[in-house]
Amino acid sequence: RYCTYDPADPAILGYGLVPEAGVIRQTFAGPDYTITVCYDAAAGLPPDAKLEVTEIPADSEEYRLYLTQAMAAMQDASGEEETPDVTFARFFDIRFVVGDRIVEPILPVEVSIRYDEAVQMGQEKTGRAIHFGQDGIEVLDVQTAGDGSNEDGSAHTFTYTQDSFSVSGTV
Repeated sequence: RYCTYDPADPAILGYGLVPEAGVIRQTFAGPDYTITVCYDAAAGLPPDAKLEVTEIPADSEEYRLYLTQAMAAMQDASGEEETPDVTFARFFDIRFVVGDRIVEPILPVEVSIRYDEAVQMGQEKTGRAIHFGQDGIEVLDVQTAGDGSNEDGSAHTFTYTQDSFSVSGTV
């Protein structure tokens, strides 16, 4: 069982939520984003594993490479001939560490990336998560949540499931 709520979400504050039994939640707060990973003991992460996150700077060559690869993967996944219109993209190196050793879950875990400012995706568009895994680039479906009304195509939170960690992005 994975948690699907964000206690910081103003829509649920004050409702006296009780954490789900057995769900482990680790959160990393960046300057304008928060990344939360939810899992249970079956995921096999050691109890002392710590979530670490580094954002790939948008003005770096590394970012441009990830963006190009993400657009190509989205085009392949859609089967369309046109390159997808990407209006928003951010990439993060997400990992769990114990000491100086990187550890991986043995089962999929839920990842939620919440941005302080709404992401304008536009009408008729859906967000995606891109995972640059060891076995290739995965285009993942996401659940998006806004400020209570997504009629304008905005979203604050992107939630998806992945089974290993490396660079991931939301587009």
